[in-house]
Amino acid sequence: MLKLVCLLSLIASIAIAGEDTVSFKTVPLDEFMQKQLAIKLPIPIPVVEAYQESKLPGASVGYSYWMQPEDVEAVKTTGDLPSEHGYMYGKITQSVGYDKSKDIFIGVEDPQSLAKAKSYFATLTLERYQFDGHAILLVKMASADAKKIAYAMYIATNLETNVVYIALRPPRNSEEVGDALFESAKKHYVRITSDSQ
Repeated sequence: MLKLVCLLSLIASIAIAGEDTVSFKTVPLDEFMQKQLAIKLPIPIPVVEAYQESKLPGASVGYSYWMQPEDVEAVKTTGDLPSEHGYMYGKITQSVGYDKSKDIFIGVEDPQSLAKAKSYFATLTLERYQFDGHAILLVKMASADAKKIAYAMYIATNLETNVVYIALRPPRNSEEVGDALFESAKKHYVRITSDSQ
């Protein structure tokens, strides 16, 4: 019996050691976007604690990157974004707009866009939140083989139809880290609706 207890304890400690444990810090949206927004938006954005704002040469105008400092030099050399430690980025998206009168993110929540996304991703979860009058959409998407798991936030700026897009590419495609980041975000926002497929 004692051997069984020791074996179970060893298995449990190995399982815990193998888990992806990541801590998060919170930065205001305008800081996350590295002061590129036309207005100040103090909407809290959870960021992996080890990530820092990163200036990448050749990055498209309007993009804001966050990653581990030691990964920046490798990105500059290879041009490949870090998959081992993951990264986050933000931009003012040209493909999605927020229609306040209809309370909808056009390009994501409208029927045509939603049908297209559902046909591409095996699982798709949309959750609507708000913070201080700003609509927020959290999106989790996974391919059929789960080799690609994507986490995205769409945030209405309330400046015309402009929307900020924030994406997390979790370290080693870790669903645990992505889910934890979303759970951290949800602590700051007021939930409206959700839709899982």
